[in-house]
Amino acid sequence: MWQRQVYLLPSRVKSFCGQMPLNLSPNERLLNVRSCFIDGISPPVLNSLLDRLLEKKVITDAEREEADTMQNRSNRARCVIDTVRKKGEAASSQMIEFLSELDLLLCEHLGLCGGGPQPRPPGYEAGMEEIKTPDIQRPPEHKRPRKTNRGAIYPVTKQSKSNRIALMINNIKFHNDSSDRHGAEKDDRVMFNLLQSLGYQVVRYNNLTGKQIDDALTQFLQHKKLTQTDSVFVTIMSHGDMGIISGTDSKAFKTEEIFQHLNAKNCPALVNKPKIIIIQACRGDQLFIFHKSVFLVSAERGSVDLPLQQPVHTDNIRALSENFTRAVRVHIEKDFICFHSSTPHTVSYRSTSDGSFFIQTLADVFNKWSHEYDIEELFRKVMQHFESSSSDYLQMPTKERNTLTKRFYLFPGQFTFYL
Repeated sequence: MWQRQVYLLPSRVKSFCGQMPLNLSPNERLLNVRSCFIDGISPPVLNSLLDRLLEKKVITDAEREEADTMQNRSNRARCVIDTVRKKGEAASSQMIEFLSELDLLLCEHLGLCGGGPQPRPPGYEAGMEEIKTPDIQRPPEHKRPRKTNRGAIYPVTKQSKSNRIALMINNIKFHNDSSDRHGAEKDDRVMFNLLQSLGYQVVRYNNLTGKQIDDALTQFLQHKKLTQTDSVFVTIMSHGDMGIISGTDSKAFKTEEIFQHLNAKNCPALVNKPKIIIIQACRGDQLFIFHKSVFLVSAERGSVDLPLQQPVHTDNIRALSENFTRAVRVHIEKDFICFHSSTPHTVSYRSTSDGSFFIQTLADVFNKWSHEYDIEELFRKVMQHFESSSSDYLQMPTKERNTLTKRFYLFPGQFTFYL
């Protein structure tokens, strides 16, 4: 099983990554970012890159096997980039193209695509989007929860808030190119931005297969911050159907597994702590659209072609642990709340230019109101937005599997309610 790790660029190469001479050939560009590429690429992206290079015959079976024999990630990355560079300009150009498809953020940082490299801020974690923190509203004194409410709200302390941790998975590129979720890169930036601004360290993945989604959750359970955090967010964005989320290989990951991974039996570190699950994916193929013009549903389930300036698509596909003593009584599943982007059996809409309706609205509501309302009320405000929306695309986010026994306030910004 691969492991999610954070790769920080050594200080000796930080400035080097920020300098890309103009008019370099593809081969020269790879050479120019060689050290940064080796330090920055993650294991899942590296594996996918090797697969793509082999599929397109940029490298041979023997060269792939040579890379796989390397003892660690850095040596594998070094082997890949050196092997491809030696093959000339065409091979180097293809590698840059594949990297942009697999990890656009890393590609842009290296200066291989997009607008060129940008300096990394202190504490930057490889693979994470470099974006400005949103201007989240701060709570006026009279709106802050009082200590008299301490039995009615989940506790948040200075230490627990500084150890907040979240998991975010966003599938954008699929093995079947026609299934790519165009516009979902906007959701990636917005959701990461939101979680970070709320004080969560984000463990972030892109483009995972069904099995890799399960592996990512398993690895997340081992994070050292889980024992110290006051809560966790798990956000998954992909295609889906009723009860499942689609991996990039179209293999299904059951949403039930999220609850199984995080319950008291498998993750005792999160007992009595809020576990917030956000899922952006279709839950069926029923469409609810009002439009004067006739709309066409494409042959590929999950894409809806409508007469708009910007296309709108959907995200559719088709007992306690023995470690507990008898004296300890723990509910196997408690303190959960799951917020789906749509009701059962219906689709979820996504603009190819602006991102998913659900994720964009959720971020807007949280940025505006998380200083004042608890998580359930924030979700209600998102639902009310869709209820009163004048959009032709009808979608209703849904709160499900709610076992929160108290109110959970996020306390954004510098303010912390000490209990």
